[in-house]
Order: sequence, then C-alpha cells, then structure tokens
Amino acid sequence: MNTRLTKKEILEQFELRKSVNFILIQNIPIEIENKGENLKGCIPITRNEKGEVSGSFCSYCHEYLPSKNPWSTGVYIFPTCKECTLNASYIENRNNQSKNKKRRTKNYPEDVTVDWVYVDRMIDNSQAKLGLLANKYNLENTDMRKLIIQHYQDRVTFKRGRAGGIMWNTCNKKRK
Repeated sequence: MNTRLTKKEILEQFELRKSVNFILIQNIPIEIENKGENLKGCIPITRNEKGEVSGSFCSYCHEYLPSKNPWSTGVYIFPTCKECTLNASYIENRNNQSKNKKRRTKNYPEDVTVDWVYVDRMIDNSQAKLGLLANKYNLENTDMRKLIIQHYQDRVTFKRGRAGGIMWNTCNKKRK
C-alpha cells in the first residue's frame, strides 16, 4: 500500500536527502568536467580505473548515481535520481512563494527613499521618464509608478510614446 506524501513532506525529505548527500560527496573522488562545447559551467563526475565516466550526481539533490554517464546520448543531460524525477515539479517550484526569488536584483518600494524634490524638478523640466526614475532607484517600473501615484495622486499624468513621460496634470492646477 502506497501512501501519498504531501508537498511539504516531499520537500522536507528532499532537503534532508540533499544535506546528507553533501556530506557523502566529500568522501568520493570527484572530477570537474566541462559540460560541452556550447554549454557553460562544469559538472562533477567520477571515473573508473580505465578513465571512463563511471558516475555523476543528481542535478537536484546531488545523490551519487553510479554508472550514469551524463554524455551517454552524445550531449550533456541533467541526470536526476528516481525520487527527484518523481517530484521534480515540487522541487522546481519550491521557491515560488519566496520573497527573494521574485526580486533578485530590484529593491522593494518600502526600502527606497525617493527624493521628491528631484522628481518635481524633473517633471518641471519635462524630463521625467518612468523608466529612468525606476532605474535610478533600482525599482520595477510598476513599483515606481505606484510610488508616484501614491505621492502625487491625481496631480500628475503618465503619457506614453516618444514624447511621453510624467507630466503635471493640467486639469488640476493646484500643486502641492
């Protein structure tokens, strides 16, 4: 009788297997081999006495896979163990809800202090572009737009196109 594991249990087993495998790898003589001509990076393998590739490691949990040659088909493949093959979708998506996964290089809007005097000057000189301001503060364009709307409300408008940008709303004469 097979009992189905929950996603959480599968991921816990995966993390445990991965940590154990890292310890076991330290006792195996490993060589680092280039993936191939057009592929960047390297792959850890083991060789037998004849110099042939005798094993590689699961690309997910790093479990040692004896007699698995990653170049067996003529091109580099990503070898995976049976457990990781069965649960690959859970393992690949394990960080989808993670805050760090979504933003690798951009800042969070709450962490940025925007110099609104500078933005006012840019709008006055018709030089305010959403993309430029977003790059200056290392934000996504949508986050920068939300900050501007939150600060200026309906006093500014966003115009698309080559001559577009952020401009004062002529319908609302009062500023500040």
